[in-house]
Amino acid sequence: MQIDQTSSIVKKMYAISSNLTTRIWLIDFSSSLRRSQVVAEMIFAHCLRGERSAGSVSNALKPSDDHLRMLRSAYAALDDRRLAAKALALSINGVASSIFESSDGDVHSHFGDIIRLTMAVVKTLGKLFNGFYFVESFIHTSSGNPAAAKKKASIKTSARLIFEFTLLLAGDSDKSEEEVAQFRQDMLRLRKRILIWCLESLCPAYFR
Repeated sequence: MQIDQTSSIVKKMYAISSNLTTRIWLIDFSSSLRRSQVVAEMIFAHCLRGERSAGSVSNALKPSDDHLRMLRSAYAALDDRRLAAKALALSINGVASSIFESSDGDVHSHFGDIIRLTMAVVKTLGKLFNGFYFVESFIHTSSGNPAAAKKKASIKTSARLIFEFTLLLAGDSDKSEEEVAQFRQDMLRLRKRILIWCLESLCPAYFR
């Protein structure tokens, strides 16, 4: 998709961000959004920044907020849940990077903002959200690509966020035996992925 088409979509989103005509917006954008990670990432990033600037990360979280409702509708419009999780992970990683790059030194507070924002998104997405896809995608975006290093949060920050996001997977304890068995398989796969990330990205940052 061309950049001007993507920009046009974002401009239209800005135009309706003050109201709740999400369904009309989806009719206009779903054909472009459905298979485009680039468009999805830009929309998610806009919603995340708008939600953060609205102050909900530090006040009472309101899943009915316009930015969160728009994010949920965009997420639901994507055909591929892995693509949706990857776009969301890239967006949150980008927001985290900008927060820490402009940090005033209060790192603990910034971590809290990012976690609260992510929790608000997870609550809003509900069953649409696949935590394993999301964490795996976040790990992938945080893996060693020197060319993109300046656009990412630091390795130490990424490690903390990976840990915090993994905790979100605990979720509802009321699971059937089949769901518990699947959860264990997914968690085992994720643990292996985290271990690989530690060996390939975290350890080299500390032991050169």
